[in-house]
Amino acid sequence: MKNGKLAKAFFIFIIVALAGQCSVPFFDSKNIKAAPVSNISDTISDSRSGISANHLIAFRTVSSIDPTDTVVIKFDDTGNAFDLSQLNPVSITDYDLSADGIDYDIVGVCVDNDDLTVSVNDIEDEITFTACAGNTIAVNSDIRIEIGTNAVFGGLGANQIRNPSAGNSYFIDIAGTFGDTGRTVIITLPSSGTSVSITIGSTSPGGGGGSGIIIPRTGNLKMTGKAYPNAFMTILKDGQAAGTQTADNSGNFEMTIKSIPSNKIYSFGIFAQDDLGLLSPTLNYNLSINANQITEINNIYIPPTIALSSNTIRRGDSLKIHGSSYPDSLIVNFISPSFKATSLNSDENGHWAYFFNSTDYAAGEYFTKAKTIFIGGEQSEYSMELSFDITKKPIIPKPPDPPVPPGECNGVDLNNDSKVDILDFSILMHYWKSKNPSNRCADINQDGIVDIYDFSIMMYYWTD
Repeated sequence: MKNGKLAKAFFIFIIVALAGQCSVPFFDSKNIKAAPVSNISDTISDSRSGISANHLIAFRTVSSIDPTDTVVIKFDDTGNAFDLSQLNPVSITDYDLSADGIDYDIVGVCVDNDDLTVSVNDIEDEITFTACAGNTIAVNSDIRIEIGTNAVFGGLGANQIRNPSAGNSYFIDIAGTFGDTGRTVIITLPSSGTSVSITIGSTSPGGGGGSGIIIPRTGNLKMTGKAYPNAFMTILKDGQAAGTQTADNSGNFEMTIKSIPSNKIYSFGIFAQDDLGLLSPTLNYNLSINANQITEINNIYIPPTIALSSNTIRRGDSLKIHGSSYPDSLIVNFISPSFKATSLNSDENGHWAYFFNSTDYAAGEYFTKAKTIFIGGEQSEYSMELSFDITKKPIIPKPPDPPVPPGECNGVDLNNDSKVDILDFSILMHYWKSKNPSNRCADINQDGIVDIYDFSIMMYYWTD
């Protein structure tokens, strides 16, 4: 990375650390109304490393997008992670942009109050949309930007963005002169796991003395990390519960198990239960406890919980995938075997929910799991993996026409299909010469018998 890029990356990092929100400043008159966008997400069609994929970037603006304003999609350029070279030179068919469900024309050059132009900088890994003269997108608009073969408005897209070659988490930033900013994240597979540090320090020595009684030598274990607000935490020692505690309102926890006999390797585990009653996976650590010392396991990131609204849905229906995580963190949900990934945010209570639309999926068995990305870029292990089935929607036959109520007939249209044709004639022939027929409507003139007079009336009204 060049020194200029390094300085820029460091500057962005400092802003994240101080403000909790990536901000790329634009020093103009609109900067005074800059604000973080909301509901920001990026859904990629394939999350495997080094694979070309579509992106669906969604967010809700605070500011308007006025003529000559720019909206910049900045892809993480750490080590030139994303490869945008397929998008350069620009083909406008590779991009769709809509606001509140209304599609906007993407053009090469603004003419006669066109909507937006697009440009690509595959060195800085940026895509810039510029509003043409006469075009304004109102405040609080829901923006959807499709990049790749999923772009279909005005022509099918043909080119995609290549995923980073390494499995990791990567940021996508929203910026531009329209004033708003935002950040979301995607993960490429495989990913690095939980980062855990272990520190060993001294405790006060155990008892002793000259009584002749041998006192076991023991040590303590301390575990700290992040879970969910008010999560019920459990520590296991060799598969048995060794201690419980509740995380604080922010989801942080610190637990200590005292007087553990030393000079033995134990299997310690930790898991959480959220306020919805859902359980996290158990994280396991094999450790030896030293006498008169504190062994600390820090930076524990409890995976999110996950649940499904149903285990079976029909193709075209929506499935709610939801759970708990650390508050205001990024959740990445995976659907396999399609390798589709969607990022979203947990709320201030740690709850998250994703509504999966199965319209574009074939019938079959699918799997879903999620992980948490924290503000500093740390990430949890995966949640439990759940399976669900998509079934074909049955073809529901059209119900038969209801029988004509007693005393009600529709003239010569004996089967009530708004036509007088061979079907009505067949019904008439079935009751031919019948006196007071069980289908009284077959006696069209209601003289007590189905005969030539009824036939004549039907021929008069014949339509087919």
